[in-house]
Amino acid sequence: PYRAVTHNKGIMNGIDSVVLATGNDFRAIEAGAHAYATKSGQYKSLTHCEIKDGIFRFWIEIPLALGTVGGLTSLHPMAKLSLGMLQR
Repeated sequence: PYRAVTHNKGIMNGIDSVVLATGNDFRAIEAGAHAYATKSGQYKSLTHCEIKDGIFRFWIEIPLALGTVGGLTSLHPMAKLSLGMLQR
């Protein structure tokens, strides 16, 4: 579980930057992601990988609820710019 904490924090560093840039609440996203990592009763990694039939697969599972309309996203000029760059 200790390695998963460090690993998940690194993942969240990248996610948080996009969440902040788009005017969303990064603290809520962090809390939700870390809570999701404990859904089995033990803290686990948010990413998974496997080699199946000679094909390497890597994926991430995180439930996210983000806004792109209303609130700060429509008022803050940097949030507008960021959403424009994301074609939203």
